[in-house]
Amino acid sequence: TLAPHIYASLKTAKQQLIDGERDFNAICVNAERALTKAGFEVDYFDIRRSNDLESATPTDLKLVIAVAAKLGPTRLIDNITVKL
Repeated sequence: TLAPHIYASLKTAKQQLIDGERDFNAICVNAERALTKAGFEVDYFDIRRSNDLESATPTDLKLVIAVAAKLGPTRLIDNITVKL
């Protein structure tokens, strides 16, 4: 099954943030590419501030990483929080 790739992509992005990466766009683009390669049609993969879901900045410490992607006719949605 391919569905676990969604959560794995979130964990990878979270670890990149914990490790100090702050190029949010690069993290999201790489995650989207990996999911697309695995067979998903990605609707979005995004990093946002957890308190209001506005666009995150490198100085924000509480984040949420959210993803929505289709696998055939099924749309999968997941998210993970990050405290830096």
